[in-house]
Amino acid sequence: MKIAQISAVFPPYKGGIGQVAYFYALELSRQGEEVVVLTPSYDGKQYNFDKFSVRYLRPLIAWGKAGFCPQLFWQLGDFDVIQLHFPAFGLAEVVAVWKAIRQRRAKLFLFYHHDLKGKGWWGKFFTLYKKIIMPFILRQADKIIVSSLDYARHSDLANFYYRQQEKFVALPFGVKSNFVPVADKSKTKSSKGISPAEKVILFVGGLDRNHYFKGVEVLLKAVAELDKYVNFPWRLVVVGDGDLRQSYQDLARKLKLDNKVLFVGSQSEQDLISFYQLADVLVLPSIDQSEAFGLVLIEAMACGCPVIASNLPGVRWVVQASQAGRLVKPGKAGDLRLALVDILSNDSLRQSFALQAVNFIRSGLTWPLVVKKLLSIYRQKQ
Repeated sequence: MKIAQISAVFPPYKGGIGQVAYFYALELSRQGEEVVVLTPSYDGKQYNFDKFSVRYLRPLIAWGKAGFCPQLFWQLGDFDVIQLHFPAFGLAEVVAVWKAIRQRRAKLFLFYHHDLKGKGWWGKFFTLYKKIIMPFILRQADKIIVSSLDYARHSDLANFYYRQQEKFVALPFGVKSNFVPVADKSKTKSSKGISPAEKVILFVGGLDRNHYFKGVEVLLKAVAELDKYVNFPWRLVVVGDGDLRQSYQDLARKLKLDNKVLFVGSQSEQDLISFYQLADVLVLPSIDQSEAFGLVLIEAMACGCPVIASNLPGVRWVVQASQAGRLVKPGKAGDLRLALVDILSNDSLRQSFALQAVNFIRSGLTWPLVVKKLLSIYRQKQ
């Protein structure tokens, strides 16, 4: 099959949607399919990838990580399968119009990654978009893929889901085979300049405005009073970068966490794996349903790291299905602090969570197995 992967963002940009599109393209190519990625080039730069080709589209209008690319309409005719990663402003609308006109030319699979959330003017725009434009886009899809049905039932998709459940299929994300545990965390900690005696709390995520929902402020406030509840040394390591990083560092200083929080910026894949391997717990403190799954959760689990995550649709499925951590109320620093105390103070509990985590990933959440399931979805008869 000739397969198009359409995404508003793509590596080297750090972000969940682009990462999923990348691994789909890579693994589909490895499994013998012809794959072309279509994505906007916001800065004019282009990148080469070994296993698949990328067609960069110059947006007619661009805003943030979104761009109106009408030329996409004329590039869809030679594909058997079109995979649209949604949200994708300026791309999704073009694909939907193309599909409405050329009904039988190709199957359209829409991966609904997360709801549209925003404040002020953006919130009003998203409300109108979801009422007027999004239903048209959803109707054009032959299948709608979600990372969990839990998210579909509790998201902005809910009404559409309950009317057309036959259109929906759940497909969790995957992890690469090099995300594995280490036998001795202390050696890995020492290699990163961290004392083996310190319990390490890890956060991994974008620190830019597009990832405002990651809840870094909540995490900082949670650990600010952690010493009142524990009698061992600890360290919070923040992996990621973006235009909000300085404000988070300023907040850490205000909370007198200068010597407790380590901002390490963006990391190479191997260094990221090392941080997962040395961590005693990974925290995903997201505050709203812009977070629908949490790819970092399963990456951490694959490395034998217990997790704490916000009790949000989709995100909670990962923790509940794996039995590898704790869920907390979104936005509640006190709840998060209690969960941290619970896990960090109990060695046997952490070990049990770590074992559950690794077994959960190996049971089917590796990219080759996930994409094998994706291919079976593509090949299903309507």
